[in-house]
Amino acid sequence: MKIDDLTIIVPVHERQWTLARALPYLADFEGPVIVADSSRTAYADAHKYPWIDYRHTPGMVYYPKMRSTFETVQTKFLVDVPDDDFTLLSGLKACCDYMRAHPDVAGCGGHILRFVTEEDVELTLDHTGCHVGTHIVATETQADSESLPQRIDRLFDNVVALTHAVLRKDAALLPYTLLDQDSELQPVRIFGQLVMFGAAALGRIAHLNVVLMLRGLDRLWTTAHFPKQMQKQVTVEQIAERVPADGGVLTRYLMTHSGLDQTTATEVATRFVARLKQGYPQAQFERGRPLTLRLLEKAMASQQDDINRALGLIRGCRGPAPA
Repeated sequence: MKIDDLTIIVPVHERQWTLARALPYLADFEGPVIVADSSRTAYADAHKYPWIDYRHTPGMVYYPKMRSTFETVQTKFLVDVPDDDFTLLSGLKACCDYMRAHPDVAGCGGHILRFVTEEDVELTLDHTGCHVGTHIVATETQADSESLPQRIDRLFDNVVALTHAVLRKDAALLPYTLLDQDSELQPVRIFGQLVMFGAAALGRIAHLNVVLMLRGLDRLWTTAHFPKQMQKQVTVEQIAERVPADGGVLTRYLMTHSGLDQTTATEVATRFVARLKQGYPQAQFERGRPLTLRLLEKAMASQQDDINRALGLIRGCRGPAPA
């Protein structure tokens, strides 16, 4: 599948066995693929995939690694596909086609499913994708009528994971400026929210009725991407408490990149912070599940061959027993 204006980035750290299933799937993608590997030793089989841009930066911390990788991307769009996940090529094509046709869109997502590799591979809908249906309907009905404050309110009242959606390069990079300007915004805890906040300030966030991502959930294997100094036991609520009453860097970001006046930008930023403090109980995610499941049935039927191909690779490549 050829998508000239998209770069796929596969970050990996001390879990290189996943590349034996991820890279064969991506072999059908005719575009740039960057494997950003910060493992201590280089991937011994990298030479088997001459079409990838393999970059070995041993020990490099996740966020600097991803930022430096994003900066080198030469295409308009990019997508972050962690080594244990699958972003379906059929979903990527649909998102890129939509973004090409709608230049005001800064990011485009779709359905997110979890796969659990235990006795067999089971696909489930968890909290990361429960509200996707709400945003699919909004994309179809409110695309031209929603203001930026309304957009951010909808996204954070019905939160989904946008980190691994298709993003314009500028929308992928700019959230890092929030971290540059305010070290109190601990990236490990709220980076996903900052990506969505930062991208939404630059343009519409669309969601399509396509299966975009199969996210890995292997309880025996977790990545050690984050060093201990970045795994501080700080809650999202505590981080939100540190944001000044005027919204601080969040308000300034909105004023700079979306053109909002100071009063409106402050209101939007402080509502965002209040939403972080409030948190997201499981019942809130469950609210969106029925609509999402109804839409998901149709999406899965149209992409079944692509889904089955990914599941076949997952079943055929299990991780070694942990030490």
